[in-house]
Amino acid sequence: MKTIQKLYFILALSVVLNGCGGGYAVTRSVSDYPAKPESAHIEVYAQNDKVPRNVEIIGTVEYDDTGFSTVCGYSDMLLSFANEARKIGGDAIKLISVQAPDWNSSCYRGEAHVLKYFNGIKNPTRNALENPASKPEEPPVESAKTEEEQTEVKSETAMATVLKNPVFVAVLETVSNDVIQPNENQFLTNVLREEAVKTLDPSLNYTIMTRENILAMLPPDKTVEDCEGACLVETGRNIAANYIVQAVVNTFGSSLTITVELYDTKNGKLMSSFNAKKSDLDSLEIEIREKAPQMFQQVLKIESSQEQ
Repeated sequence: MKTIQKLYFILALSVVLNGCGGGYAVTRSVSDYPAKPESAHIEVYAQNDKVPRNVEIIGTVEYDDTGFSTVCGYSDMLLSFANEARKIGGDAIKLISVQAPDWNSSCYRGEAHVLKYFNGIKNPTRNALENPASKPEEPPVESAKTEEEQTEVKSETAMATVLKNPVFVAVLETVSNDVIQPNENQFLTNVLREEAVKTLDPSLNYTIMTRENILAMLPPDKTVEDCEGACLVETGRNIAANYIVQAVVNTFGSSLTITVELYDTKNGKLMSSFNAKKSDLDSLEIEIREKAPQMFQQVLKIESSQEQ
C-alpha cells in the first residue's frame, strides 16, 4: 500500500514540476558554426515568405508538446526557434510548418529551418531594422521645436544605457477606418517608425520590428487589423514585443485628428500618448515628428533605470 502511495506521489510531483514548463525544441544541425550571444537578433520568415538567395540551411528545429506544457503559445514557439538558432550560429529561421492547438494538444507545434547568411550579409530588402539611412532622403520638415529642446532630446539619447538584453518595439500600422488612403496610413506609420529608430538607437540594443517581422510573428489566424486600442497589449505579447505603438487617425468636424499610444506589454500600462487636431496630412506628419521622440524617450528612461 505504501509503495502505491509513493508511486502516486512521484507521479503528482512530476505533473507539478513539468506543468509550468513550455514545449521542447529538438535541433538537428548540419554545419559547424560558433554559437551567437543571447542578444543576437534572429530574422523570422513566415511560411509564405521568400528567403534571400544568399542563405545556407544549417539546421532544422522541431517544437513539440512535452505532454505537460502550459507555456507553449505561438510566440513561445518562435522564441524557442530563435534560441536554438543562436546555439548553432544561425542568422534567421524559416517556418516550415505550424500546427495550431487542437483536441490533441493545447500547444502550438511546428518546424523551422535555421538559415545562415553568406558572409553575414542580410537580404537588402529585409533588414532587421527599418534604418532611415538605408532609404532615399526625404525633404526636411520644418519643426516647431526650439534648438534647446532638440539638444535636450539628443543629450538624453546619448546618455542612455546600453542594454544587456535586446528590447523589441513594434510600431503597428496606422488605423484610420478609411478616413485616409491605405498608402497614407503606411506613410504615417513609416514616419512614426523612423522616429522610433532615431530615438531608440540600435547600438543601445533596441530593435524596431519591421512590418515583415510583425506579420511573421502573428499567429496564422490573426492579422494586425484584428486588434486596436486595449487589445494592443495582447497583440504585442503575441509578437513578443516589449513595447507596442499605434497611431489612429479620425475626423473632428472638418479637421483630421491623430492619437498615438505607447503600451508596455509586460504590465499592460499606457506609458505615453499624444493627440492632435490638424487641417491636413502634412500637419499630422509634422506633429508625429515633433512629439514621437518625447514618447520614445519614456522607453529609454524605463529601460535605463532597470539596468541600474
